Amino acid sequence: MSGLKLNLSVDCSGDRIDLFLTKKFPNFSRSKIQKYIKDGTIRVGGDKVKPSWILSEGEKLIGNINPEPQHELEPENIPLDILYEDDHLIIINKNSGLVVHPGNGIKNGTLVNALLFHFKKLSYLDYTRPGIVHRLDKDTTGVILVAKSEDIHRKMAKLFENRELTKIYKAIIWGKPKDRDSITTNICRNPAVRTLFTTSQTKGKKAHTIYELDSYYCPLSVVSVGLKTGRTHQIRVHMKSIGNPIICDDDYSGGQNRIKSFHPKYNQKLTKVFKLINRVALHSELLEFIHPVSGENIKVIAPIPEDMKNVISLLKKYD
Repeated sequence: MSGLKLNLSVDCSGDRIDLFLTKKFPNFSRSKIQKYIKDGTIRVGGDKVKPSWILSEGEKLIGNINPEPQHELEPENIPLDILYEDDHLIIINKNSGLVVHPGNGIKNGTLVNALLFHFKKLSYLDYTRPGIVHRLDKDTTGVILVAKSEDIHRKMAKLFENRELTKIYKAIIWGKPKDRDSITTNICRNPAVRTLFTTSQTKGKKAHTIYELDSYYCPLSVVSVGLKTGRTHQIRVHMKSIGNPIICDDDYSGGQNRIKSFHPKYNQKLTKVFKLINRVALHSELLEFIHPVSGENIKVIAPIPEDMKNVISLLKKYD
């Protein structure tokens, strides 16, 4: 696509400028459009604004923009475990190892590629990740929600933003925490390793996690975890912060080396645990919300995956 001279009159109100332009010009990625807005290449009536600027009907958008190289997203016949579907939403039980969307050198084999193969209708608020309302880490299994239209995407994103839904995770962690607790800290990027995160007294954004102890099989525990905020790696960072990292989480002090911290009598049990699971033991188990179109209460549960079930069975056997 060649460069575009922009002289556009807004025909509706209430949209963010970046979302409005992404819908109008789907060959331009949202991140590229945001960059043009931030540097003033795209302006509203001659004025420089932020990407979050809410448009009013009749405003004029002007600018000259050039497209970034685009890699066509390809549909791929990757099997999906569909837990729920209606005319507006899809809820998937994501497998471990499945990346949610292309990026960072990954072009294929993602959930997005699978969605494009299996579904004709997906939202395109973000052209680089159609349908995706929220994400899970590559290793995390369980419930992930997908939108079929831009309107439902916005409504579901609002529910996530306002925490007007319930999302429960299961995790297998080191040690025994309190029976229940609430963890509130700031979370920011780890200055030593920029791909990871850490707690902070002053930097970053506030994060609030609650958890409850389900069972304890010395020296490991199974916990249910709820999120009051949605920061990247939040559960992993917070469980580490209280001294109970998730097993197999090498990035957050939960790897096999931690066996040395416990009495040698647990060596055999823990060694067997690490033969049964080779990824962060975190599972998005439950999602519950009021459907923004039908008004129904939707509650979807993803069964505990086999690797975590096998670990729990082994722990019970040794208990």
